[in-house]
Amino acid sequence: MEIIVVEPHGYCAGVCRALALARKAKAENPEKRIFLLGAPVHNEIATRSLEQEGFVLLDEREKDLESHLLSLERGDIVVRLSPAVRAAH
Repeated sequence: MEIIVVEPHGYCAGVCRALALARKAKAENPEKRIFLLGAPVHNEIATRSLEQEGFVLLDEREKDLESHLLSLERGDIVVRLSPAVRAAH
């Protein structure tokens, strides 16, 4: 068997943009809670890494969107992935 590693590998452009936006929001607002609506990465290790960076993940598969939004506090920041990016999973 031959294994071919594709280069480059990593996140797609949409995921990279979403993560860059989230990290920018966090850097500009270190005192605020930053929520990611929908998992930008469907990889448990990468998701845990985002949580360790201080992001709070709001997964619409676990709880409906309205319930998530009602649990937010004034000043919280939500990074919402575009439907095009989310449809890829």
